[in-house]
Amino acid sequence: MAEDRQPGMEEAAESGAKAEADSEVEEAADSELEKEAEPETEAVGEPEAESASRSLADVSDEYDEDLAAAAESLVRLQRAGTLDDLVSAADTISLASAALDDGMVQRLAATGTTVGELADTATEEDVADGLDDVLVAVGEAKGQGPPDRVGFVGLARALRDPAVQTGLGYLLSVLRALGREAERE
Repeated sequence: MAEDRQPGMEEAAESGAKAEADSEVEEAADSELEKEAEPETEAVGEPEAESASRSLADVSDEYDEDLAAAAESLVRLQRAGTLDDLVSAADTISLASAALDDGMVQRLAATGTTVGELADTATEEDVADGLDDVLVAVGEAKGQGPPDRVGFVGLARALRDPAVQTGLGYLLSVLRALGREAERE
């Protein structure tokens, strides 16, 4: 009988050791879960964190009125629906600038340069006066109604008119200058 009791005692000892080991595993697992549940924080020393939050507060205090005005403006734009329009416009500009290639930009710049040169030429006093004379004459001719049909004989008769002779002289001067410009190029 003594032999029967000994194996039972060994089983109880083994069972107790096993329960103790299970308990240790559970405690270790709980400890790991607690560590994972804690929020991860950046490794910043306390003096650095205090300095960063202090400088943010200083900036916030320094620009308090500006920040409040900016916030009010944003709220007004949002309520009016303008903020969405501005965002859409910015998206469109972004797409357009992305779509432009270098060749397009160069052609656009060249066109702008040509328009600028034309504007410079048109603002020269002699050019402006000449263009003004031509435009006034076109306006007067249009105001007289539709022009008459003129043949060779009608042209010969019109050449006796001093106004027509002056106009032809002006036209010949323009044609000469135009010819000189064409020869330079």
